[in-house]
Amino acid sequence: MARLCHAVVAGTNLLAACEPQRLTARIEESWRVLLPGLVTDGARAVDTGGRA
Repeated sequence: MARLCHAVVAGTNLLAACEPQRLTARIEESWRVLLPGLVTDGARAVDTGGRA
């Protein structure tokens, strides 16, 4: 999983090279896709402070 996360972040950096101002938004978008797949079903029941 660490290799996948590293590849996504590195690839996002490369793809955002032509639009550096969008880097933060692209990294955030990547985490929104990756993070749900990193947690177990029990961890999903933890209160996230109103965020999904």
